[in-house]
Amino acid sequence: MTAILVINGQTAKAAASEPSYAVSAEIPDNQINRKVSFFDLKVTPGSSQDLKFKIMNNSSAQHQYLVEVNRASTNSNGIIDYTQHGTKKDPDLKFDIEAMFPKPQKVTVAANSSQEVTLHMTTPNEAFTGMILGGIRVIQLNQISKTDNTKGKNLITKNQYAYIIGVQIQQNTDAVKPDLKLRQGVVEKNNGKTDIAAKLANDAPTIINQAEVKATVTPVNKSNKLIQMDKHNMQIAPETNFDLPVNTSDQVLKPGKYTMYIAANGDNGTQKWQMQKNFIITKSEFKKLQKTAAATPTSVNQPNYRLIISLAILGALIIIGLLIWNFKLQRRGRH
Repeated sequence: MTAILVINGQTAKAAASEPSYAVSAEIPDNQINRKVSFFDLKVTPGSSQDLKFKIMNNSSAQHQYLVEVNRASTNSNGIIDYTQHGTKKDPDLKFDIEAMFPKPQKVTVAANSSQEVTLHMTTPNEAFTGMILGGIRVIQLNQISKTDNTKGKNLITKNQYAYIIGVQIQQNTDAVKPDLKLRQGVVEKNNGKTDIAAKLANDAPTIINQAEVKATVTPVNKSNKLIQMDKHNMQIAPETNFDLPVNTSDQVLKPGKYTMYIAANGDNGTQKWQMQKNFIITKSEFKKLQKTAAATPTSVNQPNYRLIISLAILGALIIIGLLIWNFKLQRRGRH
């Protein structure tokens, strides 16, 4: 289990117990919004500066921490994700925040002490509008596993905590209009059945907040709805794409031609989009997916020999009891 504690004013994921360390950003002079605890920076083309933060080790042992700067992505649940480094970037991404910082590094912090970490940032030489978004991820290495003996389960769980300090870089605060697009309908394998997903992309350098998507799938040139899906309260990172699953039911689409319709809005309904794309499920894709399903281990109804033996013993005892009872009745009759 991994708990993500995001220091950017947004909701954080957390587990039951608290980590034994914390991080704190040192806000610089070029901070746009000084009320937030993440880096919200106004920069000039080709500038460079040092971003500083502290790692506080609150435990009685020395620990080592991995520090990395990750570009923002959007996961399949419609949530901005800062946890992956070096992943495939969107082809339309103009400036990669990972290229503006040094490579991931390890930092050692003594017991019950703090360590200041400095990351040198170099901004693009070109002028740009909108934002470049990412996060500084800090995670303690070799976190200890714990045994859970609740109700005799004796399960070993590893609660891994990671802190994210958001990094938002702008050259100006001019508003940028979001640009949501449906790139294609995607056929995927998931648990041995055909899954349909909408490959959505925010091509603009701005966040789409409070995004809502209604997806419908029909046979091509027909109106009967085979699949419908509604997704609410999403947040889509700038210049990212993601696959949004649309078939939440158990319905399986057979080989054929289909149309995916997307009705979406964002920023409290102030932005609206209507999109559609045709896609095909080929026979070879369908057969391949069916083979995957056939290869997936399933539960087989095997005889319950323990139950059979128990019932046989019980039946034998009943018969023996009846014979003894009948024998006693016969003896009483003779007397």
